[in-house]
Amino acid sequence: MKQITLISLIVLMIGFQGWSQSDPWLRITPKPVESDLFDLVTIPGTSRMMAVGSGATLISSNDWGVHWEVQYQPAGIARDITLNSLCFVNSMLGFATGTSSTLIKTTDGGFTWNEISLMGNDEIEDVCFQDELNGFITINNAILHTSNGGTTWDTTDLFFSAYTFTPKFLHFINNSTGFIGNTRSTFYYRTDNNGQSWEQVTINPVIEHFEITSILFLDENTGIIAGDVSTMSNNRYQLLKTEDGGNTWIEVYSDPFNYVHQLYFFNEDIGFAVGPRVMYDNMMLRTMDGGTTWQECSMPQNTRSLNSTLFLDENTGFCVGTHGQILSSLDGGENWEIQYQSACRADKINDAQIIGDSVVFLATTGYGGGVTSGSIYKSTDFGNSWQNVVSSGSFYSICFLSPQLGFALSSYGNAVISKTSDGGATWTDYDIENYDFEPSCIYFINDQVGFVGGVTNKGTIYKTTDGGETWSLNYTAPLNSPLVDIVFTDDTTGFAVGLESNVGVFLKTTNQGATWTPVSLDFYFLASKICFVNSDTGFIIGQGNMILKTTDGGSTWQQKTTPISGYAEFLDIDFPTNQVGYVTLGENEVMLLKTIDGGETWDPIEFPCTSTPTRVDFFNAEEGLVMGNKGIIFKTYSGGLVGIPEFPDDIGDKPQLLSYPNPAKEILHIELPSSQSPIRMVVFYDSQGKMIRKVSTHGNKNILAVDVSRWQNGVYFFVSTEHGEIHGSGRFVKLD
Repeated sequence: MKQITLISLIVLMIGFQGWSQSDPWLRITPKPVESDLFDLVTIPGTSRMMAVGSGATLISSNDWGVHWEVQYQPAGIARDITLNSLCFVNSMLGFATGTSSTLIKTTDGGFTWNEISLMGNDEIEDVCFQDELNGFITINNAILHTSNGGTTWDTTDLFFSAYTFTPKFLHFINNSTGFIGNTRSTFYYRTDNNGQSWEQVTINPVIEHFEITSILFLDENTGIIAGDVSTMSNNRYQLLKTEDGGNTWIEVYSDPFNYVHQLYFFNEDIGFAVGPRVMYDNMMLRTMDGGTTWQECSMPQNTRSLNSTLFLDENTGFCVGTHGQILSSLDGGENWEIQYQSACRADKINDAQIIGDSVVFLATTGYGGGVTSGSIYKSTDFGNSWQNVVSSGSFYSICFLSPQLGFALSSYGNAVISKTSDGGATWTDYDIENYDFEPSCIYFINDQVGFVGGVTNKGTIYKTTDGGETWSLNYTAPLNSPLVDIVFTDDTTGFAVGLESNVGVFLKTTNQGATWTPVSLDFYFLASKICFVNSDTGFIIGQGNMILKTTDGGSTWQQKTTPISGYAEFLDIDFPTNQVGYVTLGENEVMLLKTIDGGETWDPIEFPCTSTPTRVDFFNAEEGLVMGNKGIIFKTYSGGLVGIPEFPDDIGDKPQLLSYPNPAKEILHIELPSSQSPIRMVVFYDSQGKMIRKVSTHGNKNILAVDVSRWQNGVYFFVSTEHGEIHGSGRFVKLD
């Protein structure tokens, strides 16, 4: 029977014609994801790892962390959901929980998910299933139990005093005994009747002001508690251990800086404690004697915190944390290395500008360190790779007149204008000496005349006529409005917009800023960005779900309809041509809009990301960059739209990629051609040309392993792409 099936499949392979589908977005950085990751687990009976986090994100790896596959919004949950916890009962059945009473379930090992409807809008911090039917979830001051796989739930309240807490670190050591921590008090919860009731157990001896965070029992006798003592005169983080089932506890570790998020034991001897270090660093502790003594591991310096860890064997471990952080260890946790890739280490990309054919500059706000910081990044290859050219205070805005000459606006106590004449290699700083002035934007008409907008008590504009060396007060708005964007359409005509109590502020000058005239917009919204396509046609965007358009140089404005329902905050706008334009949105299920008729109508574009895209800049109508919070940079070669073009006529000239075994039953290996590209994508299609999966490969790895064990029998096609172009193709048969 299998021989007949195989022959049929081979015939289908030969007869297949005209297929392909290009991926509209390439993730430049960070990789594999920017989401804050909170829980990392192994799937029982497999070597697969899976983690959940912010932005309704789930990532998984089936090749010991070499590649990670990202799932956005599993089960169709909202983008603003944070997934907190993950639990697998076996290789197929798993559950994940999160904010807004989110509970999702998988029955195929995490490839697809369905939502289980729960009442309320609570944050579900933890989930623990003992078998396919019996499980627990935790919410504020309560624990819920199901005996039918999540169809119905019974609630047990865990109230104490008037204090509200979120029970977490729920686990069972046998069929009857379980524990809950994170009480932020001197006691934890214990059950000895499989969750029918829960008892408060106070640590003995009591430590004054001690607050329990994490808890982990290894068996009926041995347990570890993490917590902290915080008073006006004393701050320290502690680990406690019991060897008599919790009757008594002794301190086994204390440090004034190392805060523990999670406790994890690989076996009864080897364990780890992970978390952030006070003053913006991360740390990990290791024990080799069951928690009696603890030593710090060697960690790469990083201002992001760690949240969860696991080990696949005694040597190979992984750890995840905020900003998509993934670390790995190959020596039992003694030393750790950064596995994720981040070319732009920023909390937020505030401004971006394409200058010339291939040069791009970014202005960013950094993260951590206790002091606001930021950097200017530069790309000379269309945004594919990036270099940090200068770091200082938070950079809000940039303006480049050529690839060599540019200005950057930052704040470090007062407004600082940094100038470069050599493409960012060196910078000279000039101050606006007004400590009450909060700058927002910078714009230069030419190499001598420039403007900086912001706010003191009122909206304020400063002007320079000597290339930024000195600045004088140019204009004070009649309203208490920060001026957030300035643009000129020629040497004399300019515009500025600002925010003022739900009223858009619009200013216009026709004499190079000698005078500014307020113009009423007649629309009640907070203007944040202005863009002119030519001297007559311009757009204003902002908060309030409004896009305004003028065709008479700003004399009159018309509101354009958007596809967004309800409130929307538009963040940036770019028109690479007179007809094609893009707008980014914040805090919305839709994150990107596009117009192809000069802004008369707008359509949403799917954008595969969890963070807010704050900036958009295009080289032409189709090729461009979208950038934003947590340093995200994405690139498209197709205007952000998915197309299904015919298979290239010259496919015979392209490399045929070797895949084996073929037919494949479980793991398919694909040999990719050598490449120096940091981004490659392998896209899989079924025999009808429908895309079924895409896998990113990073660096110069040339062998890709893909788990096809759950795919249906049939013929599949795949292509290897770089920068949106196909560089190789292949096909294989899936046959059980």
